[in-house]
Amino acid sequence: MTKGISHIKNFLEEEKEEFEIQGRIIRKRDLGGIIFASIKDQTGLAQIAFDKEHTGESYKDYRNLNVGDVVYIKGTPFTTRNGTRTLGVKSIKFIAKCSEPIPDKYHGLNRKTGQINRGLELMVNQDSMNLFLRRNNLIKEIRRFLFERGFQEVDTGILQHITNTSPSEDFVTHSDHFDRDLFLRKTPELRLKQLLVAGMENIFELGKNFRNEGVSRDYHPEYNVLELYQNDATYLDVLHLTKSLLSHLNQRVYAPRNNPIRAIDVNLYEFILREIGIDVRDSSIDQIKTHIATEIRKEYGQEAMYKGLYVYDLFKTLLKRYIDENIILHGVPKEISILGKTFDNEPTLVEEFRYFVRGNLICNGITELTDYDEQKRRIEQQAKMYEKDLDISDMQFLETLRFGLPPCAGIGLGVEKTLMVYLETDDIRDVIYFPL
Repeated sequence: MTKGISHIKNFLEEEKEEFEIQGRIIRKRDLGGIIFASIKDQTGLAQIAFDKEHTGESYKDYRNLNVGDVVYIKGTPFTTRNGTRTLGVKSIKFIAKCSEPIPDKYHGLNRKTGQINRGLELMVNQDSMNLFLRRNNLIKEIRRFLFERGFQEVDTGILQHITNTSPSEDFVTHSDHFDRDLFLRKTPELRLKQLLVAGMENIFELGKNFRNEGVSRDYHPEYNVLELYQNDATYLDVLHLTKSLLSHLNQRVYAPRNNPIRAIDVNLYEFILREIGIDVRDSSIDQIKTHIATEIRKEYGQEAMYKGLYVYDLFKTLLKRYIDENIILHGVPKEISILGKTFDNEPTLVEEFRYFVRGNLICNGITELTDYDEQKRRIEQQAKMYEKDLDISDMQFLETLRFGLPPCAGIGLGVEKTLMVYLETDDIRDVIYFPL
């Protein structure tokens, strides 16, 4: 905003004898001797008025004023008989002319068309503009929280020479220079761990990940993740950090009605035992499968290495009973979470929490596995489970791990999932500027 020009929010809240504002005209109505119009900038919407008493010689300029024009206005405030604060226009300057009719807020755009053409939606819908301004502020506050606690932000890049062995599909592109395919990253985790081995401490990256899968109300193939590592920490330490971050967002931005801080802690095996009365550690795969909801059930295989996948699908089935609750799961099958350290007293589960807000996973945190031989074995097993090609010799992460990864814990926080909680929407596309 140019010096001297006030935001509309300031005009609505401050008492001054004269204001200069700049914005877009979104409505105009002629009542004969006076013309009222609505002007909008990113901070709000205000009423302006053209009449001969306030405007003088500039009164004739209203005839050149189109809905959609961006204008600079100088004027004096007054209050109409119905109590509306209004800026009486003394002078007007046209900044940008609009040659096409802009859509009507209520009839020209709906939720779906607004997602497709976000620029037009933000132009006419102040509620949507306010939502995205809050989105920006939330991300700023995430960074502020981490900087205040001594974390460093790093950038590990999007393009990678190799992919990981997870079941999600890749986005693949081709490099003419290297004459080989490259992959859009699914996670920055392995490169961040290389920086930890190199001696960096308490680092994070906030950026894009890509998974070549469907688009729905809960999922988008291009999304933002906060990936963070804290030195000399366990998954319980980063769970405390996560709760502190959510509390910070509650205080600095907005405390949603479904406050994510209010959550129930459950242990994986104890939760399943309490809900359906079976101990999955002593159950066969077929016994477990009978309790998995049809819409969740997948066929992985009957070998023992797939059991953890069925157990987790069973947990997701039971989680649906708590759709109005927030759940923090403690312990995840090691077949699913291959980069984490297992519990000393329960070697089938990784020291990991998963934070669910009304059934949606927004964050997980893990005590990192530092054993090279065990990490290599798990990566090879996952590649076998999902029938993925794997060349261990091409994995810089494993090679770096030979030099020793200091004890640490990490979190991965889905930024859009968290924004859905704080902006109170049930569609992930509502919090993405330009969704697919």
